[in-house]
Amino acid sequence: MRNASVLACAVVLWAAAPPAHGFPPLPPAEWRVIDDFSYPDTRAAQDAWRQTGAAGPVSVEQVSSGRAVLLPCLFSEKDGDRSAWDYRLSIDMRSSRGIRFHFYCDNPSPVAGFSLSLRSGNGWYTASFGPERKGRWTAVTIDRASTGIEGRPSGWGKIDTLRISAWRGGSGNAVCAIGNLGVADEAGTVAVVRAESVANAGMSDARSVCDYSGIVFRLSVRAGVPAVMASDLDLTAEYLRRMQVAILPYNPRIPDDVRGNLVSFVRAGGKVLSFYHPPQGELGDLLGIRAGDYLKEPERGFFSSIRPTADAVAGMPAVSEQASWNIIRAVPADDRCRVAAQWYDKNGRPTGEPAVLVSPHGVHMTHVLLPDDPQNKRNLLLSLVAAALPDVWRKAFFALRGTSVEEQTLKTLDEAALRKPQVRIFVEDAARAKRMADECAGERRFEEAVAHSSVAREASLLAYCCAQEPVEPEFRGIWCHSAFGPAGMSWDEAVSQLARNGFTAVFPNMLWAGTAYYESKVLPVAPEVGTLGDQLSQCLDACRKHKVQCHVWKVFWNTGGRASASFIEQMRREGRTQVSFSGRPADAWLCPSHPANQQMEIDALVEVVARYPVEGIHLDYIRYPGSDACYCQGCRKRFEEMLGFQVKNWPDDTRKDPFVRQSWLEFRRQNITKVVAELSRRVRQARPGVKVSAAVFPNWPVHRDTVGQDWKAWCDAGYLDFVCPMDYTAFGGLFEAQVESQKEWAGNVPVYPGIGLTVWPDRGDIVKLIDFIGVTRRLGTGGFMVFDYDASASRRYVPLCGLGVTKPR
Repeated sequence: MRNASVLACAVVLWAAAPPAHGFPPLPPAEWRVIDDFSYPDTRAAQDAWRQTGAAGPVSVEQVSSGRAVLLPCLFSEKDGDRSAWDYRLSIDMRSSRGIRFHFYCDNPSPVAGFSLSLRSGNGWYTASFGPERKGRWTAVTIDRASTGIEGRPSGWGKIDTLRISAWRGGSGNAVCAIGNLGVADEAGTVAVVRAESVANAGMSDARSVCDYSGIVFRLSVRAGVPAVMASDLDLTAEYLRRMQVAILPYNPRIPDDVRGNLVSFVRAGGKVLSFYHPPQGELGDLLGIRAGDYLKEPERGFFSSIRPTADAVAGMPAVSEQASWNIIRAVPADDRCRVAAQWYDKNGRPTGEPAVLVSPHGVHMTHVLLPDDPQNKRNLLLSLVAAALPDVWRKAFFALRGTSVEEQTLKTLDEAALRKPQVRIFVEDAARAKRMADECAGERRFEEAVAHSSVAREASLLAYCCAQEPVEPEFRGIWCHSAFGPAGMSWDEAVSQLARNGFTAVFPNMLWAGTAYYESKVLPVAPEVGTLGDQLSQCLDACRKHKVQCHVWKVFWNTGGRASASFIEQMRREGRTQVSFSGRPADAWLCPSHPANQQMEIDALVEVVARYPVEGIHLDYIRYPGSDACYCQGCRKRFEEMLGFQVKNWPDDTRKDPFVRQSWLEFRRQNITKVVAELSRRVRQARPGVKVSAAVFPNWPVHRDTVGQDWKAWCDAGYLDFVCPMDYTAFGGLFEAQVESQKEWAGNVPVYPGIGLTVWPDRGDIVKLIDFIGVTRRLGTGGFMVFDYDASASRRYVPLCGLGVTKPR
């Protein structure tokens, strides 16, 4: 399954309906506006906003009491993979939470996604965003903490260009608009220090830096911690003097000047909360922590939860689930420091490995903070910050009082929903907990007040989930990326959980290119099968017992780091691995045009359906990895045979010569389609009635060229029984537009849209999941898919769905 990493932004829908002509009224800004677009004429606006790619020139529209810049996307008239507009500005954002604006799009259908980029020095800060509904204004907040890094930016004090991009998803046109461009000012005393110097040093950890700092920042905000994001490129001594706590979420490299500033900060009374990399040198001495060695989990599930010791900090949850794969050991250097929490394994047994250490100058956790078990993680993080800054209990209580997402969502329910008995019980529980929280706060017992507020938030969420109604019949599938099921569960337990909560099908990832997690005679068998048994057999037994469909998920061409070194070497030696446009070997991927690879991939699934009574097979990565592959000598030979002549300038002509380029794209499509067609014929012959489905990229007109995935043709030819586009966007307007287009492309073949719950920035957003399921029902798809059935989903999201939206009747 594509790991579609989506960067976060907050969106709020402006619900006013548009008048008969023109735009709906531009809502007032609730932030500091830095440009109201009061240009003297259109030429001035076009000088300020320079278009590139498939973009048209801007214009300015008076919208009610405000002005908006119109951004035309001309995908029907111009080439290019995006429409983009560059706006020159000069702004210091070191004290800002991020960029805010109102955004409008009349027709998101031809747009794959939107992004905003901010140029600083020799790099960019980038984030995705999107409308929540077409034809409506959406208030967008792009947090600095949720941006990615491209190139080598110089920090947030030197932003000189803002770029809006609309990425091609089809051939239609769209009119977008932006209004009330401004910044979100921030005031906080807890700095989440993002290690942007890693990107400037050319290290490969830049993405991990963004991911883990984003997790900590989002959980901090949800917990009511007065957090701000600070780049280590901007972390001066002056800046730190305004802070009380500095959080190091994942800082594999700390520049010398920043380390010195942190030492001075601690000496002046500041506190440090660090994750994974123990503070070294003088900073480590001040915290009383001694770094140990790297420890990989000796067995799956060894690091499964964090639990307090007898020396725990106040407010720490009894159990915080976290499926970590390694730690860097750390131990107290002296009696100033203590172990406050320990790692436990999947069976609930202590490992003896410290998880959290606390000293008078700070707190350290021996792995990064992961987003699984979000409710307890939020409370865990709050307790760790409070260990360094006790007054944060008071600040957290007042920050969230009456404004939590859960409580606000509950207000959207109608009277009929609120009359349901179980909903009433949870609503009353929430009200009772809120009263107790207020009483505790009145007596300045803020730790207890926050605990009661947390109960109120959870009860509000449960009420909302219970208020939802299921629809039947409906296909409710879930991908499971692990061949062993969710961590900590047997296949019987995992499938039983799905059945109890109304899911009708599971898609377990049982085979890759070069690896099978069952007894196979076609593919090499994973060594774990020898100790843990045939996973497909165990999963299928559970599915038959609990009446849940089993659709075996296969990854094509990609070995995924699972195949043995000997298998990879054999494939490379036989000329069966991919080569990039530049001639660089890509040994982890098998060449889709090689006949032996095609045969192996087909035979593997034919073997599955012949030996196991599965309901379906599911094709994933049934594509090229991108436009940069494959250019091996075998591809050249087979392509030239198709052409009937030699390519004079290989591989350049596949991009520069119009005829050769179009022929090359068709060659790639044919290689993939040939496998789908033959596979579909043979598995149906081997097991009549078996369903053939595929996980596909969402924008068929684009992806048929970029990755050779011509899935509309597969639907037209009847090769698929249903198709599952990976619609992993977190933005409702884009999701709805994508599904509408996909239904048209698929024709009579059912479309079960893939909802990317566990790859969203806020992977705990059950409310959004319910909303997106509602979109599939409104559009009449007849079903949906959810990614991914991991430990977090098994504990949290699946049971919450089972309360209402997928509740069995």
